[in-house]
Amino acid sequence: MSFQQRNICHSIGQLPRTGRRRSGRNSRSARGSGRVEVARLERRLAKVKALLEAKEGELRQARRRSSAEQEQGVASKYREVQGLYGTGSLVERKRKMMQRIFEANLELQKR
Repeated sequence: MSFQQRNICHSIGQLPRTGRRRSGRNSRSARGSGRVEVARLERRLAKVKALLEAKEGELRQARRRSSAEQEQGVASKYREVQGLYGTGSLVERKRKMMQRIFEANLELQKR
């Protein structure tokens, strides 16, 4: 029995065991109480089914959010690249190096 099946059985309770067949008034009474029990179990099953559908919907939304976050990447707290000042003798060299790093990162993401 799978984990989900055990949880559902636990949620709806176990079905009553039927004894010997009764005759006359007792059998009608037993059938009546059986119908009540079946109706109660059907209500409980509907409730469990609704809960399961709600949880599955939440799971689908979480998966969509997760994949959307992966596509966007992690946001930086900086608006500009740090360490590249407009002045200095190595500015152009730093820009080229950062460009190569950026291109290599894109190549890695494509793999």
